[in-house]
Amino acid sequence: MSRLLAVLLVSTSVLALDPNKRLTQYVFDTWSAASGLPQNSVQGINQTHLGYLWFGTQEGLVRFDGVEFDVFDKFNVASMSSNLVNTTSLDDQGYIWYSTDLGEVIRLNTMDHSDNLRMHQFERGIITFIHVQGKQAWVATAGSGVCLLGGDQPQFFNQENGLPHNSVWWMGSSVGGGVVACTNGGLASIEDGILKPLGPRKATWSITQRSEGGYWVGTVEGLYVFDNDTYTPVPIRPENEPAIYTVMEDRDGCVWAGTPRDGIFRICNARVEQFNEQQGLPYNSILSLFEDHEGSIWAGTDGGGLVRFRDASVTAFSTTEGLPNDMVRSVLSDREGRLWIGMDGGGVAWLEDPANPVLSRVEGLTDDRVLAVNQDNQGGIWISTYGGGLNFFDGDSLVAYGVSDGLPTLRTGTVIQTRDGAIWIGTQLGLVSLIQGVMRTYTTVDGLTSNLIRNLHESRDGTLWIATRGGGLNAFRDGKFSALTEADGLSSNQILAIYEHENGDLWVGTSDQGLNLVRKGEIVVVDRKKGLFDDKILEILYDRRGRFWMSSNRGIFSVLVSDLYDLVDGKTDQVTCRVLRADDGMKSSECNGGSAPAGTVDPNGVIWFPTIKGVVRIDPAALVINPVPPMMTIKQVIADGEVLDVTENMSLPSTISKLEIKFAALSLRVPDRVGYKYRFKGHGDEWKDMKGRRSVVLTNLKGGDYTFEVLGCNDSGVWSEQPARINFRFVLPWYQKAWFRLLVGMGLLAIIWRSYTARQQKMGRRESQLANLIEARASGLRESSRRLIDAQDQMVEAAHRAGMAEIAKSVLGQVRDALTQVDEASKGLVSALDSVSVPTRMLRLSEQLGQIDQDRLHYLKETETGKQIIKELLALPEHVPDQRRRLLDEISAITKRFQQLNRLISAQQDFVKLERVHDQIDINQIVLDALKMKSDLIHEHGIEIIQDLAPLSPIQGRRSLMLKALINMIQNSCEAIESSHVVKKTIRVRSFKDRLGIHVELSDTGPGIAEADRDRIFSQGFTTKPGRAGLGLHTTANAIAQLGGVIRVVNGDHPGTHIRISFYNTNI
Repeated sequence: MSRLLAVLLVSTSVLALDPNKRLTQYVFDTWSAASGLPQNSVQGINQTHLGYLWFGTQEGLVRFDGVEFDVFDKFNVASMSSNLVNTTSLDDQGYIWYSTDLGEVIRLNTMDHSDNLRMHQFERGIITFIHVQGKQAWVATAGSGVCLLGGDQPQFFNQENGLPHNSVWWMGSSVGGGVVACTNGGLASIEDGILKPLGPRKATWSITQRSEGGYWVGTVEGLYVFDNDTYTPVPIRPENEPAIYTVMEDRDGCVWAGTPRDGIFRICNARVEQFNEQQGLPYNSILSLFEDHEGSIWAGTDGGGLVRFRDASVTAFSTTEGLPNDMVRSVLSDREGRLWIGMDGGGVAWLEDPANPVLSRVEGLTDDRVLAVNQDNQGGIWISTYGGGLNFFDGDSLVAYGVSDGLPTLRTGTVIQTRDGAIWIGTQLGLVSLIQGVMRTYTTVDGLTSNLIRNLHESRDGTLWIATRGGGLNAFRDGKFSALTEADGLSSNQILAIYEHENGDLWVGTSDQGLNLVRKGEIVVVDRKKGLFDDKILEILYDRRGRFWMSSNRGIFSVLVSDLYDLVDGKTDQVTCRVLRADDGMKSSECNGGSAPAGTVDPNGVIWFPTIKGVVRIDPAALVINPVPPMMTIKQVIADGEVLDVTENMSLPSTISKLEIKFAALSLRVPDRVGYKYRFKGHGDEWKDMKGRRSVVLTNLKGGDYTFEVLGCNDSGVWSEQPARINFRFVLPWYQKAWFRLLVGMGLLAIIWRSYTARQQKMGRRESQLANLIEARASGLRESSRRLIDAQDQMVEAAHRAGMAEIAKSVLGQVRDALTQVDEASKGLVSALDSVSVPTRMLRLSEQLGQIDQDRLHYLKETETGKQIIKELLALPEHVPDQRRRLLDEISAITKRFQQLNRLISAQQDFVKLERVHDQIDINQIVLDALKMKSDLIHEHGIEIIQDLAPLSPIQGRRSLMLKALINMIQNSCEAIESSHVVKKTIRVRSFKDRLGIHVELSDTGPGIAEADRDRIFSQGFTTKPGRAGLGLHTTANAIAQLGGVIRVVNGDHPGTHIRISFYNTNI
């Protein structure tokens, strides 16, 4: 799919900077120590085939993925003795070669960071540059000439064998396939081991091949072209010193030069440009230049960090490019193709010569604060001003219209001429017509619904449509006014833009409620809920590719008109917009509007919009598309907090509770727009959209084989061609393996059988003692009951001291009831035992079983005696008296009462033990903690956990209360799911934030809660589970109430129980 997309977009794709733009018109990005750089001096920039940038700093070697900086220094690279990296170079095997100020030359594998070998040790501070060819590295030194590394022994080239000077500052590939060195005494080439001086002696600092032949050479005297042993100077004029420290030629043949004190120079199409601190460069000293895979230009500064120039779809023209003022209110492309720019404070300028305004006060304009510029049918230009009334320019002279000429105010807005020759002017005090030199003002007295006029449009049928502020859309036809307002279906009465489609439909942009289609009396609204980027629409333009372009305070966006009509006609429920903002070349995302035209389309189909930072140009036929599919890499695997080495196949224990995988799509152009999707094969093959998140957390992992795959897309939506992949094997511990379970099962069977035979032998002897024993135990139960009642009073006192009196009262009241029932059950047990007698056949069987050799149990099947024993055993249930059933019932009742007591007391003890610390609560972390604490129960029931946790702000309160509430809810869901015997066992935990507050919702696939039980499900003692105390959800509700939250049952999108905890903004 990504290949197909790249082919489709190749006509508009860009892999280099547009050479026709000025340096100030590219998107300019900077990174410094404040952005994550370890230090602000950057040199030796390289890029691997994966897409990582590598460069040196004074605090180590750095790898950059567009978002994060990874530092390699003496603390994590064994072969490094110093962090000051002064030069780097990349070979074609994926190794980065770099040197330090201590004279170390080190080679590091950029793929797995292995082979971090110290290749050679020079004197301190002597290395100036490294240039790698194939598997060999050429090392330039200050005083020892050139050294070639990579063979059996280092090979040196110096003045003794023909080098012009032993101080070498730069090396590059020569035209003949060897290398060329820049020295204090001039250039020299080394090819096939033969050293040859080139040209006259001249102190040279940097060199690169020239596409037209020869070399670009940076020297202490300036920039030169070196060809045929001749130096030809290039006419650039640095202000402070002529030296060129670094030089580079980009893919379009433009040459870039970095200077020690004057920033960056570019020579392109015979035009020389300078970019320094005045234009935004953080520091004027440039150490390195580099062009990356996506066509961006990077520069390393000596103290100002890392900078980049990249191309974008929007070209901005501001005061930096020569406009008199940045605040552009109106823009007009006239019939001759000239672009008129109306500025708030700069008069009117032509873009052809923006530094020289066409019209200003100097030329007779009544006010330099221009609000609107438009052209009439005869080619004249009408100019509305903020306080100078209306001006007319016929190409030679200016004519002014003011209050004395009939205007109601000197602040005028949009101006148009209708087909009948009338001039119409919008003002804040009504609509003005100018017919044959006579002005007339129309107001609400004449039928307008508002006097504040924003825009005017004459439709094909001759109707004059009037956009008003507060009065909706007015129409003037045959001398009468009519109106469409909110009462007629308009989404807002604040109208800014009007566009008439070729089919006669009107599309109306509002100030705050989106786009309205007015079609044959019907009004349909399209807004952000339906996919529109913004509800404020300052202007609507139509291009030649079937798209509307709209401006807003948050940027410019476009949408296919056919998609809008599909939405209106019910064929779809959403539209998709393409958005352009500051990341796309705008110097500010905020456009201007409120007077027309607030945008124009020139004869070439190029679109122009006014903004608060100049005027912007967009060519819909040449939008910048990034066709390079990003390479994917998995950066880290973290298991329960431990960082592991990333390999293609990883074996991990299944006892891991949390596995985090971090990854990156290496597209550096606009990393904020990089998207991801992943799948975990073996746990579901569907791809899950991660938006821009660069990591995923996996929990509840079971034993088995799985494959993790992740894909990324770049800023243009082009996806990786291959996913990054890891094969995981989660190994069960020995005590969970089948052989161990089988062994345990067999052992248990043997123990049960042995216990059964032994017990049968003893039954006869113990029956006479049984009644007395039970009586003693019953007496003990009554004593225990008395002690528990005494303990009740102590627990109430302790609960009062811990602030838990209310819970103690409710829980221990139930304890007293349970104890009373235990006492009554024990009396019934004694009574039942009085009537129990053992059948004589059981005694006889006991004696016979005692005579059987335990090692020969097959005797039961082979002898008549054995067969008779089995027969009588099978018949025993028919002869057991009713009293024995009563005995079992009584014992069961006692057991259940004790279980109930255990649960009640445990619940109180657990609640009392929780810490009472008031602090900031990280709700998402507590959700993860609760799931971890209940992981054994979740795993035991085979329940799948689905997490959907959005970033939340912390709340104040006791962490223990929130943890207890979530543990109770998870316990309740597990029990509900297990009791319902559903096939799909799932618990979904979701957290989210809206305008009301913060919410946590837990849903399960259990039997759900009946509508009639919803109001009392959190009541004390209420339960839907037989034999339970109904305390869990009640204590949960109490805990949430103490935190200031609300808990309730809500409706969900699937059967089951859905419980939501909410902390509203007023309580947070």
